[in-house]
Amino acid sequence: MPLRCLFLLLFLSGRLMLSAQLPQYHAQVFGAAQGISGGSIEFFFKDRQQFLWVGAGDVLQRFDGRNVYKYQFENNVMQALCDRDNRVWALVGSSIFRTCTDRWGFEPVPHDTASIGIVRIIFQLEERPVYALTSKGLFGWDEKKGAFQSLPISLPPPLFSTGSLRFDVCESTIFYPGKNCIHAADLATGKVRTVEVWTPYVSICALTPDLAVWSYFNDYSFWLDFNLGTKTPVDAMEYGLSNWQHFPGIHDAVPVGDSLFLVTTKFGICTYDLRSDRFTRQRIFAEGKPIDLDERLFRLFSDDNGTFWTHNQTNVVAFRSLENTIGLFRNYHDEEPLKWNSNVIGFTEDSDGNIWFGGFHGFNKLDLKTGQVAVHAPGEDVTDRLSHPSVRGMAFAAPYVVLGPTGKGVWLYNPAADSYRRPKITSDSVAAEIENDFISGILLLRNGDFVVCAKKHTYLLRAKSYLLDFLQFPGNNTNIVGACQDSTGRIWLGSTKGVYVLDEQLHLQFSIPTDQKLVWAIAQNGNDEMLLGTSNGLFRLSPASAAGVISKVDSPIGNSHATIIYQDHRQRFWFGTSDGLFLADSSLGVFRRFDFADNIQSLFYHPHAMLRASNGLLFLGGQNGINYFYPEKIELESQPLAPTLQTLTIGDGDSVIWNPQPDLVFSHEQNTLTFEVVAPYFNNAGKLQYRYRLEDNGPWVSTNGSGTIRLANLPLGKHQLELAASLSGSQWYAAPPFNFRIQPAFWQTPLFFGFAAAAAICLLWFFIRRREAMLKKRQLQALELERLKASALQARLQSLRLQMNPHFLFNSLNSIQELIMTGNSDGAATYLSKFSKLLRLVLAHSDHEMVSLREEIGMLRLYLELESLRFADSFEYSIEHEPSLDLNEYKLPTLLIQPFVENAIWHGLLHKEGMRRLFVRFETDIAEHLVCIVEDNGVGRTAAQKTNGNGKHQSKGMSAGLERLEALNSRHQQHNSLEIIDLVSEDGTPIGTKVMIKLA
Repeated sequence: MPLRCLFLLLFLSGRLMLSAQLPQYHAQVFGAAQGISGGSIEFFFKDRQQFLWVGAGDVLQRFDGRNVYKYQFENNVMQALCDRDNRVWALVGSSIFRTCTDRWGFEPVPHDTASIGIVRIIFQLEERPVYALTSKGLFGWDEKKGAFQSLPISLPPPLFSTGSLRFDVCESTIFYPGKNCIHAADLATGKVRTVEVWTPYVSICALTPDLAVWSYFNDYSFWLDFNLGTKTPVDAMEYGLSNWQHFPGIHDAVPVGDSLFLVTTKFGICTYDLRSDRFTRQRIFAEGKPIDLDERLFRLFSDDNGTFWTHNQTNVVAFRSLENTIGLFRNYHDEEPLKWNSNVIGFTEDSDGNIWFGGFHGFNKLDLKTGQVAVHAPGEDVTDRLSHPSVRGMAFAAPYVVLGPTGKGVWLYNPAADSYRRPKITSDSVAAEIENDFISGILLLRNGDFVVCAKKHTYLLRAKSYLLDFLQFPGNNTNIVGACQDSTGRIWLGSTKGVYVLDEQLHLQFSIPTDQKLVWAIAQNGNDEMLLGTSNGLFRLSPASAAGVISKVDSPIGNSHATIIYQDHRQRFWFGTSDGLFLADSSLGVFRRFDFADNIQSLFYHPHAMLRASNGLLFLGGQNGINYFYPEKIELESQPLAPTLQTLTIGDGDSVIWNPQPDLVFSHEQNTLTFEVVAPYFNNAGKLQYRYRLEDNGPWVSTNGSGTIRLANLPLGKHQLELAASLSGSQWYAAPPFNFRIQPAFWQTPLFFGFAAAAAICLLWFFIRRREAMLKKRQLQALELERLKASALQARLQSLRLQMNPHFLFNSLNSIQELIMTGNSDGAATYLSKFSKLLRLVLAHSDHEMVSLREEIGMLRLYLELESLRFADSFEYSIEHEPSLDLNEYKLPTLLIQPFVENAIWHGLLHKEGMRRLFVRFETDIAEHLVCIVEDNGVGRTAAQKTNGNGKHQSKGMSAGLERLEALNSRHQQHNSLEIIDLVSEDGTPIGTKVMIKLA
């Protein structure tokens, strides 16, 4: 203790100055708005699945960032803890409860009060069982026996009604109140040390196994040194925590570094350095303003993600250090002169490390040592200092802060003298133009000069002479917004018309159009590529030359305005956009988006409102304040998620299984299952994304942010459900696979199928034998029927042949009669001779169904010779066949072709004037089928029908030939066909008929 007092005297003088630094901790507050019951929050902790448990009165509640599950007991919950197996234990009065493994809720842990006494404290040390400190000593939980067993360590009994604030554990030592004393019991050695106190109503927090702080309800706090057995008051005034109160009200402490602790006091959060014995007030900010509940904070712990948690009676507060989060700073003063505009549009840093920023109400100085903001408001109707309210362009050229407002020209402000002056102007025309120009930003060149980007012109400000002139280059009169200087010294200027590139001597090298996209920001990506932040998203120019190609970067930024680009020391890129803040890897392949839950000031960042300060902080300005952070300490991937399967609902809510275990078996009727998966996340649970797949290597299915997965009509058999959660959609965290099985009904089992198959085989054998008998009977009947049909068909064909022969004889006799009557006796004699020869052939073949093609051609030739005698010299005919056609091989029905030839002569050629021609040809098609073509140049079918009685006459030979073809098709399953084609000239006049008979 003397050493602590010595450090107190040495550091007391500097403590007050350092207590008001830029906020280092940024918080989120959870309470009634999130469904957490408050009013009497006694303790809280996180389980091994990252769920937050909050105890308030008789309610123990579990919070995952979105939902609160509550369990109410009959008495107040004194303590609770999560053991190594992720089971939650609760001390309710003198009873112990533990979470159930198969359902939501708690079940009592049996213990015999008569044998182990009344339980006062439950706790667990590292690699130790759950302990119960009772009125009869210390007991440990034996998992195999399912009971508390007495331990061979003799401890003084604890005081009655020991709540969570009234004891603490550090390493293997437990601190708890006894009668008018505080005990420090080392369970590793069994040694108990005691410091006397005078009241049992205490809170105890341990800093080391030898040092703790004891406080009671009027906020007296004492150092308890268990090595020396002494207690020493902690005086808030001596430590510089207060100017008028002595009582600090210390409630809890957690280590945050070597000998450094984070401490809750009645004055709020402090850090305490054990070596220097020094307290430092820390301001906790939420949404950019100091939280109004940082006093009377009680318990405190840090989780695995580097987040600190504390609480008061009604709220839970989660806060992170600036070392691993984004800070937010904005105006929270309403009174002048502390009030400043939170719409920040420009930055610069002076040689003393002060941050200067511009806004819509002048400019301001942020002192990083004190966290104080000095406001420099514009004057009204003045000419000796800044009078225009909006200051976008800012730079520092010692000893001046260069101010580039959006009107009334450039000003130079000297902070040391608190005075203003104008830069030197090269000409009246420059003075006139800059006075009415809109300055959007100022670029510091590596030679110390400045490029002033404005709407009408671009200007050059010399650093040493403070001389302002036009920057002369083609394109000087365009609206220049984005600007940067690359590693080779080239100056890149972005505008609405494109990008202009100047060398270090300020000569234009080349320009590249950008299709009316306003270029807000430009940055170098490697040696030969530039990134362009535009009004239509992010683009890359590769290579970085006049021959480069501009292509859009496929990213979550989309078509948002990309107004800021910064590359940190880890070669990653930060993008300030109109849709928030983004971080990407060097290849622009992986992005992380930050939103309001990450403490960003708004969804919009102003161009040029960026500064990397000398202390390593990156400052970004937007519509609602300033973000500041160490960019290299922010990870591209957000905190790891721990998705877990919480509930399994069978059917339509028939039953619910809490915390389902793998390898469950369901009946065939329970084939519709609903799973609920939860990944605790407290920054912004709305960012969570879930996906699942039912079988290994199957496709992933997105749930669109819902943690509910319904699987209906699942097939029988084994299944594996894989679940995963993500914040960005690129990095996914998987839950343990869940295996289950849908059990078949008895009629779906192999045994049932075996019996069913045997029965089916027997029935099949019976039906096969019966069917064979029936088929045999039907076959005999069919054969008999077929024999009768064949006989009938043969009789029909014979009848058709007999019908055709008299028809031919009748026509031939008519021809002879006509020759005799006309006095042509020679012709009649010749005709009769040929007719008798043909008649002998017809009679010889009349009993044959088929004849050879040679015989058919012979009879057909005799017939045509007879018919040609009737037409004298006005009739020509020919009978041809393919040279390769074997006339003896092909068979065809007897006198099949003759009726069609006869029909061509009598109905087509008889009434034709002039030369009459008939053409008969036999050939084969591709399938080697015989094709007979009968073609004449007669009057055509239409004229023939009119001549023969208005179309009512029908050739008996033709109809007989058609019936023969149909009968042959029916009997022999052939595909014989007949096609009649009317031949016409180009003007549509009939010029004959073609008949094609195909014998297949």
